[in-house]
Amino acid sequence: AAWTILALRVLPSHGHFLYDEAYFYHQAVTLAQHPALPAYGPPISGTDPTAFTPGGALYVVLSVPFFFVTDPRAGVMWLIVLSALGVWWLDRAFKTYGIAPETRVFVIAIMTWTGWHAREVDRIWNTHIFWGLPAAMLAVTLLLLRKPAAQSWMLMSVFGALCALAVQAHLGGGLAVAACVFLLLSGNIENRWSLRRWLPFALVVCLLYLPYIVVECTHGFQNLHWMASSHAFTRWNQAAATTGSLAPFSYLSVFPGS
Repeated sequence: AAWTILALRVLPSHGHFLYDEAYFYHQAVTLAQHPALPAYGPPISGTDPTAFTPGGALYVVLSVPFFFVTDPRAGVMWLIVLSALGVWWLDRAFKTYGIAPETRVFVIAIMTWTGWHAREVDRIWNTHIFWGLPAAMLAVTLLLLRKPAAQSWMLMSVFGALCALAVQAHLGGGLAVAACVFLLLSGNIENRWSLRRWLPFALVVCLLYLPYIVVECTHGFQNLHWMASSHAFTRWNQAAATTGSLAPFSYLSVFPGS
């Protein structure tokens, strides 16, 4: 709570506001002024012609504060609050497992501070939804591991919404989805493979992708074609793979090195 208050006080007024920030701000404000479920998310780097992330749930989340104000700093504050809620929810899940308080304090302190770097967290950007989103996904996963199938439909619906949002915010969110789904399928829980357990999940995911599917059908799946034909998806990029593998060791401070 103390760190959240400090972040709310310092970061929004000292932030970056360049093209990317202006683009996400514009998309969120437009959605707040003209509510609708958007079909497309952010542009996908490395695609030519530019393809867009399938599904626009990111903009729905980013638009929430702009139903009340138009100050772009409110967008940063909203993301800071979401990050705190995600970590808090994970702590509640830990508590249901009877994890010792001192262990929870240690883990939550690590999760609260390690993702925060002034170069990265003072803006409205798609990947900043990941401050709190993976924590919330893991919290729901842990709670589901203790729920019988008959009582899990609400949590599975929430899990479906979080998974769809993760991928629609950034395609890299699929890694977090895969990790949490693996935990659910490998856990010792009742009917973990049953349709009854996974039906609410599938329905919510389909609902959040419905605007994209409708628009793509109307336009002959043009965006999907641009994604499939882009070198970002069709060519093995050894340099990118090497950089990504070394990043946890060479990029720990989120500082570029120079």
